Amino acid sequence: MKKIYLIRHCEAEGQPAEAALTDNGLKQANHLSEFFKDIPIDRIISSPYKRAVQTVEPLAKRMNLEIEKNDLLTERVLSNQNLSDWLEKLKATFDDLDLKFEGGESSNEAKKRIVGVVEGVLNSSAQNTIIVTHGNLLSLLLKNYNHQFGFEDWRSLKNPDVFLLKKQDETVTYERLLMESSGQLSLIKPTIELRDEYLSFYKEWVDSKEDMVPWVIQKDPSDFEAMVQFLKDNEQGSNLPEGWVPDSTYWLIKKTKEYSVLSI
Repeated sequence: MKKIYLIRHCEAEGQPAEAALTDNGLKQANHLSEFFKDIPIDRIISSPYKRAVQTVEPLAKRMNLEIEKNDLLTERVLSNQNLSDWLEKLKATFDDLDLKFEGGESSNEAKKRIVGVVEGVLNSSAQNTIIVTHGNLLSLLLKNYNHQFGFEDWRSLKNPDVFLLKKQDETVTYERLLMESSGQLSLIKPTIELRDEYLSFYKEWVDSKEDMVPWVIQKDPSDFEAMVQFLKDNEQGSNLPEGWVPDSTYWLIKKTKEYSVLSI
C-alpha cells in the first residue's frame, strides 16, 4: 500500500513566497516532527515557499532526508489583481472548476499541477512520502478524490493540517489525521496508524475495571481495522443500527519523546 502524508504548512507571517513561520508556527513544525517520528518516511517533497520548507525542516533533519522542492506545489494563484471580494470569487471556483480570473489559474489548472505530483509519487518506488503544500491547492487535490469537498471544507482547514492518502490496488482514499494541535496534544480521527497505542490504552482501561464510557470505548478492538471502519461508517451514517444517528469520534493524543498516550 502506497501512503502519502499531505501537509498544509504551519502558521505563517503572511502569504508572499518569502513569508516565514511565526514563532508559534516554528513550535508547530517541531510538533509535527514528533508526530511523525515513529512513521517510516522515504521522501519529503515541498512547495519551495519558505513557510512550507520550514514546516518540514525539523522532520527532515530528524530523518536525515533531503527536502525536494517542487514548484508545482506552490499555492494556487486566484488572480494577479487585488480583489476586494476575493473570498466570494474563491467560493465560486469550487463550483465552476474552469472559472478563471485575470492573471490567475482556474481550479482545474491548479488541480492538475498537484495531481501530477501525487500521481508521480504513486507510480514511484517510494512507499511512504510526505508532501507539503498550501491550503487552496491541497483542497483541490482532495476534491479530485472526493467531489463533495468544497469551499466550507477549505475554510475548516487548519495550520498545520495532515491528511493520509492511500492507494490500495487501484483505489485511492484519504483520511484526515491531524485536526488541531496545542503544545504536545493532537486531536485526530481514528486511524489504523495508531493500532498499538490504542490497544495499549484499551488494555489499561480494561485492567483498571473502571466504567467504559463513552460507549465507543466498549467496542472490541481485536479486529482493529474493522473497528476503525465501523467508526468511519458511523460518521458517514452508513450501516447504522436502527434508531442511531451519525456521530464522530476523535482521539486525543499526547506525544513526548518517551511515549505516546491515547485517550478518547
